[in-house]
Amino acid sequence: MTHRRIAACTILIAIILDAALGLAFAKAQRIPAAHGLFCGLANAVTDGCDVAPRTTAGYVITAMEYFLIVPLFAATFSLFTSGLASLHVGRSEARIMHHIEDRLRHHLGGTAT
Repeated sequence: MTHRRIAACTILIAIILDAALGLAFAKAQRIPAAHGLFCGLANAVTDGCDVAPRTTAGYVITAMEYFLIVPLFAATFSLFTSGLASLHVGRSEARIMHHIEDRLRHHLGGTAT
């Protein structure tokens, strides 16, 4: 499985969990669903929501956001970055190998005549 595919799966899982936790937060805090989704997203990007938890469920859901969603978002960006780095390193290795092979062909061809 490629870095890109793993990153896409990771962000998809993060978005689904974030939405579910946002809706659960809305229910626990008795706020509109759209506001709960906003709070879920705000917590996921560590900005925090404008509604502080008031219930035990609200605190648990907020903690779950911080312990689950924030690391999943971070993992996604890490996977995208390492995938790009791997791609560029592979291309650089190929260019270097091509250059070395050309130099060897030229050198060996030049000494044989």
